[in-house]
Amino acid sequence: MTQSVDDFDRVREELNGQLDVDAHLKWLSVSFTKDRKWAL
Repeated sequence: MTQSVDDFDRVREELNGQLDVDAHLKWLSVSFTKDRKWAL
């Protein structure tokens, strides 16, 4: 479970390492919220 921005950064780094795509082709946006208004 993530608790801080540092935790989210580690998750992003892990995902980046697992994506087998050329760096110039990667585009990943990750957003976190529990408020439905921001999720739509």
